[in-house]
Amino acid sequence: MGTESEECSFLIFGRQLFYIIMRNYSLLIFWAIALTFLVAMANCTKPIPIYEVPPPIPRTVNIYDDFFDPPTFTVRAGTRITFTNLGYHNHSATSDQGVFDSGTLAPGQSFSFTFQDKGEFSFHCKFHPEMHAKIIVQ
Repeated sequence: MGTESEECSFLIFGRQLFYIIMRNYSLLIFWAIALTFLVAMANCTKPIPIYEVPPPIPRTVNIYDDFFDPPTFTVRAGTRITFTNLGYHNHSATSDQGVFDSGTLAPGQSFSFTFQDKGEFSFHCKFHPEMHAKIIVQ
């Protein structure tokens, strides 16, 4: 076998090698835990997506020979309203405030208007003054 000094140097070298391995192993464990933590935090701190408000749903006002259907309803600003004459006679959708006017709508014809401004908009049929309705825009 070797001399005592050789055995001592081997033990010293072995001990140093053990410490190097353990130090690197500890660093490996540290970095694995740190990386796991960072990945977990990245997943937890993702910003909550902000969804855009969907565009307003188009609405329809049906015009019959003696009434509008629906007679009153509420929509969001930016909503497009289509007025359709389902009656047997000519009709119109004419704003009381002068905001819109379909002109003469023959049976089966339609007119569309997009309400950008908030407010209450009453309208009538210029051929049949007893026909009236209201759209509330919020």
